[in-house]
Amino acid sequence: MAYKTWIFISETTQTFFMTTHVNFEGMTIKAIQRDILTWNRQEDLQSELDALSAASDFRVEYDEVKNVDDLHDIKARYVKSGYACLNRRIVLTKNNKSV
Repeated sequence: MAYKTWIFISETTQTFFMTTHVNFEGMTIKAIQRDILTWNRQEDLQSELDALSAASDFRVEYDEVKNVDDLHDIKARYVKSGYACLNRRIVLTKNNKSV
């Protein structure tokens, strides 16, 4: 089974965040930016996420993964291009079970 992956990214902040959470399906860029501001993360991480969402060049890229190794490959690709990953852990779960 393949999972759609949303990659929130900004060249201004040189950061990205990946998720396979289906709640983002059909959301506009503005809606995603507003949603990020409501996340309840540790203060330092939340401030980085807020900066990412506020960046004028904030955009969403899409990919597809079948397992957690695919997520690590995506992370490596962006890190190699000079971006910092804001994900604290790279996990792929379905109904709270690892995939």
